Amino acid sequence: MPANESQSRAAAPLGAGLLLVLAFLAATGPFTTDLYLPSFPGIAADLDVSASGVQLTLTAFFLGMAAGQLGFGPLSDKYGRTRPLLIGTGAFVLASIACATAPNLGS
Repeated sequence: MPANESQSRAAAPLGAGLLLVLAFLAATGPFTTDLYLPSFPGIAADLDVSASGVQLTLTAFFLGMAAGQLGFGPLSDKYGRTRPLLIGTGAFVLASIACATAPNLGS
């Protein structure tokens, strides 16, 4: 293969907007836990549960993140990156809204 052909097949550089979106998506998990951990006492008081009950929600969060990576990785290989990324982000937003409106820990 001539050198010109291999250069033309090289990936196009990312635009600044796309790079910013991808950086924000990559930071969502750590940012979420950084905001979540200091609010444990407030969550326990608001939902009238023990601290260990609130800690179980963090465990569920990490299990969900792990399952998402294991599940969406092969899907993104099969269907491309955009569709699974949008579906996963939409599911994250809907789950966050459901958590914010939950009247108690069991709901």
